[in-house]
Amino acid sequence: MPGTAGRTVEFAAIPGEVAVAAQSLTDRRAEVAVIDIDPAQSEEELAKLGIKEVVSEFSTQAYSHWGRTENLKLASKKVTGVLVKPGEIFSLNDTLGPRTVANGWHDAPVVVNGVQDDGMGGGLSQFSTTLYNASHLAGMVDVEHQPHYDYFDRYPRGREATLWEGVLDNRFENNTPYGVLLRAWVDSGLKVHVQVWSTKYWEVESVIGDPYGINPSRMITQKAGPNCKEQPQGSNGFSVNYWRTLSLNGKVKEKQEWTWTYSPTNGFKCEKPEKPKAKDKDKPKNKPKNRD
Repeated sequence: MPGTAGRTVEFAAIPGEVAVAAQSLTDRRAEVAVIDIDPAQSEEELAKLGIKEVVSEFSTQAYSHWGRTENLKLASKKVTGVLVKPGEIFSLNDTLGPRTVANGWHDAPVVVNGVQDDGMGGGLSQFSTTLYNASHLAGMVDVEHQPHYDYFDRYPRGREATLWEGVLDNRFENNTPYGVLLRAWVDSGLKVHVQVWSTKYWEVESVIGDPYGINPSRMITQKAGPNCKEQPQGSNGFSVNYWRTLSLNGKVKEKQEWTWTYSPTNGFKCEKPEKPKAKDKDKPKNKPKNRD
């Protein structure tokens, strides 16, 4: 869409005009000039960025939970329209901003130390994983990401990215001569989609290996109490490798390998509290034996 000129206030002149008006005994008005302003970027400059086609996209299936779905929708809205110019680094944490109620985020299920709980912004690791795969398949430079400690089978093995505000981020660098424009949404079937728009530059091949080093999950019994939370036994732990090859005009430019080890998703059950022992006075007395 072609840009058009707009109008703005000449802000630099305001303090002086107000000072004059404040000292006047007759004319207390401060007149401020309104001037024309050109678009920040011209149509020609934007066209040079080459944002014309979907170069990669990825989707993951979410499950039904109102707060979680709202968080995924809000993340999609914040990311859609973000422009990453050549050489720039995108940060998901910076884009999403602080996870607070005032900023529109909701409590939803999260996993902390292998146990499911509720946390502000629950579900954003799914969005991060979807975005990571889209940027990975577009050939972007992996600046920062970390998979989950536990494996969730709705994501590709190893090729996923958790998110923790102030601790873990999802960052990538645009290593192409074209601009990268992001688009994301959650469809009616609760699938999370992320698209990368640009001009096709890299030829990307990504391969995920088979699991190895299996570490079986187990059921753990904990002491009963308010801090004991039960959960069913989940997936086994394992290690996995995945590789990516970047080619340009048919020539291989870079080969990369990532390795990750998942912990087993153990189940937890709480001990039943012991019944109090009967006191002596409550014990049934021995019946006298029959005598001949």
